[in-house]
Amino acid sequence: MGWLRESRQSLLVADFQREAARLPTQPLNESADPMRSGVFVPLLLGDRALGAIAIQSRQPTAFSEGQHRLLSIVANQAAAALENARLYDQASHRAEAEQRRADRAQHQPGGFG
Repeated sequence: MGWLRESRQSLLVADFQREAARLPTQPLNESADPMRSGVFVPLLLGDRALGAIAIQSRQPTAFSEGQHRLLSIVANQAAAALENARLYDQASHRAEAEQRRADRAQHQPGGFG
């Protein structure tokens, strides 16, 4: 998945065995029944790759270009959701810190309370 994050390009592989020479990286075939096809899509947010999403099958040509596009849409939505969650967490921490500061200021001599 490192290549996927670095290149920020998705990849549809119809058959790992037949396409091995053209693949940018080689899959680990440690199984007696290895994966034969797959779709690999980076989770992109602007120019940053947050991670990747992949589906694989032991059947060759298991995935279509339409499924590749669908997974790309899902990946875009997932990247946006991850960023929104990060921003919400960041805003929550800031709000908590501000509340603690306000509470301390209110209880100090010369404060508002």
